[in-house]
Amino acid sequence: MRVLKTLPLLFLVLLLAACGAPAESAATPGLPQPEADAQATPGLPPGSLPSLTVCMGDAPTALHPYAAPNIWSRLFQEAIYPAAFYVENNTLQPGLLASLPSLADGSAVITPVPVAPGDMVVTAEGTTRPLDLGVLVRPAACNSADCAIAYTGEGPFLMDQLQVTFTLQPGLTWGDGAPVTADDSVYAFELNTQNLANSGNNRPTLTARYEATSASTAVWTGLPGAVPRSYMTYFWQPLPRHLWDGEDVFTATGARLDIIVPSTYGPYQLENWDEDTFTLYPTPNYAGAEPGTRFAPLVFQVVGTDGEANLARLLSGECDVLDPSTLAGVTPETLQTLAASGRAKLLTSNAGAWELLYFGITPRSYDDGYAPATDRPNFFGDVRTRQALAHCLDRNALLAATTAGQGAILHTYLPDSHALFNPAAAQYPYDPAAAAALLEEAGWVAGADGQRSALGIADIPDGTPFSIGYAVVDNPINRAVATQLVEDLRACGIGVEVTITPRDQYYATGEASPVFGRTFDLAQYTWAVDNSLEPSCHLFLGYTIPGPESEAFPLGWNGWNVTGWQSAEFDDSCQTARNALPGQQAHGPLHLAAQEIFAAELPAIPLFTYTQFALTRPDVCGLQLEGLTGLLYGWDEARRCTP
Repeated sequence: MRVLKTLPLLFLVLLLAACGAPAESAATPGLPQPEADAQATPGLPPGSLPSLTVCMGDAPTALHPYAAPNIWSRLFQEAIYPAAFYVENNTLQPGLLASLPSLADGSAVITPVPVAPGDMVVTAEGTTRPLDLGVLVRPAACNSADCAIAYTGEGPFLMDQLQVTFTLQPGLTWGDGAPVTADDSVYAFELNTQNLANSGNNRPTLTARYEATSASTAVWTGLPGAVPRSYMTYFWQPLPRHLWDGEDVFTATGARLDIIVPSTYGPYQLENWDEDTFTLYPTPNYAGAEPGTRFAPLVFQVVGTDGEANLARLLSGECDVLDPSTLAGVTPETLQTLAASGRAKLLTSNAGAWELLYFGITPRSYDDGYAPATDRPNFFGDVRTRQALAHCLDRNALLAATTAGQGAILHTYLPDSHALFNPAAAQYPYDPAAAAALLEEAGWVAGADGQRSALGIADIPDGTPFSIGYAVVDNPINRAVATQLVEDLRACGIGVEVTITPRDQYYATGEASPVFGRTFDLAQYTWAVDNSLEPSCHLFLGYTIPGPESEAFPLGWNGWNVTGWQSAEFDDSCQTARNALPGQQAHGPLHLAAQEIFAAELPAIPLFTYTQFALTRPDVCGLQLEGLTGLLYGWDEARRCTP
């Protein structure tokens, strides 16, 4: 049987040069095989259209979206069941839907509703259970844990209920010509609910009702207390009720091709598959691009993750498209060289990860008060020093040296392309002269050799050298980042000693951790982007500082704000914004305010975002690479073109 892998972090696969071998060839467990060797008639004579082979790193696990699909399942399904929405430029965009629901335009509405003992609710802790005495819940208009109360059963009690309206794009049809309706989305919800344990999707547990109110409109109503910030994604991709309801789509001997083939509202239909190959042909009744502009067949082929071998497959014509997972070990420079030479086309997107440099502002040893005679010098207590170090770093050169210029420089914990990025927040371009002025002003004076030491700093003895440690995880790209940044800091007169730590130790939580134990001076770290695309201000909240469990450290050593920095104003702005939903009044303005505070105080230096890559032959046009997931999409527009 083929060994299945969990979905990798694509930026680590591509940029950290993780090495993977192709999986052993065998049937995919859990994926029904077609009955016998039956072939459905494509409806097009062989050779009348160009073919296209998309090469994947590993095998799909599911034939439809509600059977726990992995990224490779989603890749071929995208040609059959195009997604309802996509991430483009760090923003959610509609796909199958006519538009994304919003509180601002009234397509999403929060209504206070009465609840009584026994009613299913979502508690303040986020669990689903019947309402009972003593259960901690959020009353209507309560958006945070601060206003949650224990239910007493006394008098009328109201909780917020969210209702979201989704509208399908017009003109969608199934492969047999029947219209795609909102009821097909409801049918998918019903199947998802029945198969919840194996679906990889827990949205049904927050659902009070999901119903079709017209042929094109579906309405999701959450349980009282369920107000997810990603409410605009609570739509179920349709499945064909008229074809599947009451039928055994997957039988003991395999999947029924007569039902599977027309079960598509996308530009292609699945004709056949084996353990390594999925073959698709144009859908005759597709309302989009004409069949003559598509491929026959469109083949998804498992080839493994050996990047060099897969580049050879692309150049020889064996593969026309390489998805991100096939490029392990290939450097960005190699990909750019291929693209510049005209031998391949490079697709890029945000990989859903970003790099930053933490300041150890309040290390663990300061928790009982800072003692200049015995504690590590208070290098970073003065904000001017932190700002100076940001000016010391040539992040454009860093990006060029480590990622061949791919990615984007960060100024806050949001990329500039994010809809909530605040351009008014302070920025710190590479400026050694400005850095020197700030360091001198803060009391770090350069000697004849250029090394800086303390002079006239209140809590640091004169003559103390500005010499610090730099912690980094052991992998190729982080070593390269550290090398570049250390050179920049030394040019500013700051001595730096690098400590490289194995990954399992570096990212471990707890008191013994070099990062989460708060014993570092500078620490380089990689964070994944929240799938909800919500700004990551929560990484710097005061109550999340790790330390011995107490009133000061409520999360104990499981906290994540390793800088030790705290700002009541920042905490209030960030938490209030995150407790609001997109479209509510407090959401956008307070996220902007939190970024201004962060950029002014600078508890960490944001460095850059990572980029993920896919390759196509130069004569393939129309495909796109989704942000965060690295999913190739746009099969309705994909075509052969002139290089």
